[in-house]
Amino acid sequence: WMDVGLYLELQKLPVRVAPTPPHTNLTQDTYVFSPFKPVTVKLLMLPSTIQFVDEPFGYFTVSHTDVSRYLSPNMVSLIGVLIALFSAKFFMSDSLRYRQLGVLLFKVRDYMDALDGNIAREISRTHSTGQVANPHSFGWMVDG
Repeated sequence: WMDVGLYLELQKLPVRVAPTPPHTNLTQDTYVFSPFKPVTVKLLMLPSTIQFVDEPFGYFTVSHTDVSRYLSPNMVSLIGVLIALFSAKFFMSDSLRYRQLGVLLFKVRDYMDALDGNIAREISRTHSTGQVANPHSFGWMVDG
């Protein structure tokens, strides 16, 4: 039903929208998280589990804890890479249990990926601009 909701939100958009500068004066108190807005290319390319589970959970973590004070986005990205390496090791096992653990670890890596973006947007106060790629960040190099 979330994909249907996103589709309906996309139908409300005008065909062409003039680019507008990001609202840098918005604070976290005035921003309300939505998995549908703002619509960006990256948002449309995300798998449903990342868009509707990992991203909202990452935003919830950042907005209800002080994690952005203690962890930088780059640190979280590196932790995610390490988790992915362990996940790959488990994927190569002959044991079904280890492969299942590899899947679980990879979902943790997905969450870490969502968390690093939310921490970066929290630090720069750009939650309202959505998931806009920043080619000058370490996350850009890791994500591609």
